[in-house]
Amino acid sequence: MKVFVRGKTAKGSKNQPSEARASGASQGRSKSLLRWPNRWGISRWTFGRRGAYFLVVPFLIVATSSFFNPNIFKISQFEVTLAPTVDVGSPVSKTSTSRDLIFAGLQREWLVRLGEYQGAWVWTFPLAKIFAAFSQDPRVETIDIQRSLAGKVAVNVQVVNPRYGVLEKDGLSLVTDQGVLLASVPLQEAPDVPIFTGPELRENPQRRREVIAHLQELPDLGPFSRRGISEITIEKDKGLVVFLSHPKHEIWLGNESIKGKVENIEQVLNYLSGHVIDGRVIDARLKKKVVVRVRSGI
Repeated sequence: MKVFVRGKTAKGSKNQPSEARASGASQGRSKSLLRWPNRWGISRWTFGRRGAYFLVVPFLIVATSSFFNPNIFKISQFEVTLAPTVDVGSPVSKTSTSRDLIFAGLQREWLVRLGEYQGAWVWTFPLAKIFAAFSQDPRVETIDIQRSLAGKVAVNVQVVNPRYGVLEKDGLSLVTDQGVLLASVPLQEAPDVPIFTGPELRENPQRRREVIAHLQELPDLGPFSRRGISEITIEKDKGLVVFLSHPKHEIWLGNESIKGKVENIEQVLNYLSGHVIDGRVIDARLKKKVVVRVRSGI
């Protein structure tokens, strides 16, 4: 009979209980894990020395650079660049000119604002704050901001594509999908976009947004689409009035939603086109009835 005392056999016994054997086995595995580098022929000293190189060498490079140039980690250069884009369906030269003009104003303004952080440490630059401010700018479509330890902050932006224009005395003010006025361009350099005319659409941004919301109901392609519109205005007795570029028809849309009127208007336009009839007024203010008359003043 074996007598166990505190996990051991009685004196003189050569057998050990299973608990002791298990403990010894786990201790053996722990010691072998501590010696794992030796399995690969790497001594602890060699492994530790190589690890130190990875820590010490970069530190020495940074320390040396800081010693010879104490301001290397302070912001000394700002860069705001325009991301290249090509807009399908619009003349590249005019689209590029419009975006260049929009970007020129944005670049001047933001270089001044970023200049407030001149001389600040690179890691103190409020990246999230600047990104949020850029994102809220109506001229900005996408943005990428990078900062480097060489004291440089680089901003790459893609400006919005102007969808509309407001006719001014000295040119055309470009307009976003939200009705926000952007830069003004000479008429000869303006992109081929629908033009808002009349004081109500020129001076009232809320009214512009309402009209743009109506125009979003039009299809992209077809006889009656956004691309075919050359001019947009509001008249008291006719409501929303649009002029087509080709063929030269005038369409009265009233003050209600135009989505349910598109099909009837397209049927009329197809009939006029099939009979080579140009220069007509299409009165679509009523939901189920379209009146066509000769357009005067053409």
